[in-house]
Amino acid sequence: MGYLGARPTYGILYGMKTTIYVPDDVKEALGRRALIEQRSQADIIREALSQAVAAYMFPEPTLPLGRRLRLPPDLSERVDEFMDGFGGQ
Repeated sequence: MGYLGARPTYGILYGMKTTIYVPDDVKEALGRRALIEQRSQADIIREALSQAVAAYMFPEPTLPLGRRLRLPPDLSERVDEFMDGFGGQ
């Protein structure tokens, strides 16, 4: 719950809020870019961070997973049958 003045505001947060420290010259350049591109500084920072870690991101799963892995479509309904004997000696 955040506050705007004395009134509570409610909403759904996506992601996390964090604090970073940047050199003065970087902060000034960020402000200029935001002004020129008519974007928020936060948007520019998020874009830069996404580009910086793109090679380390996991791809979003595609659905349905069963087709890609050639699993039966009723696997969840028949899990006991498919697991019979699994882990046995």
